[in-house]
Amino acid sequence: MFFMHVSATGCYAAHPDPEHICTEDELLGGSTWFAPMYGVSKTATEGVVRSALCRIYGLLTVIGRMNVASGATA
Repeated sequence: MFFMHVSATGCYAAHPDPEHICTEDELLGGSTWFAPMYGVSKTATEGVVRSALCRIYGLLTVIGRMNVASGATA
């Protein structure tokens, strides 16, 4: 049995290339003008999932950082 937490790529720091594909080792620290704490809240929630579910309860834990599709081509 495992627990899957769906996070978001909003936890990553901004990259100058809008077409950049994020990898797991990217810098964290995402922020947007319309929701400045969004990235911070995603990163904090991942920490709770890792520490509480994985370590305390002994559950295998998967964290997926999904992207958000929007716009005319989504």
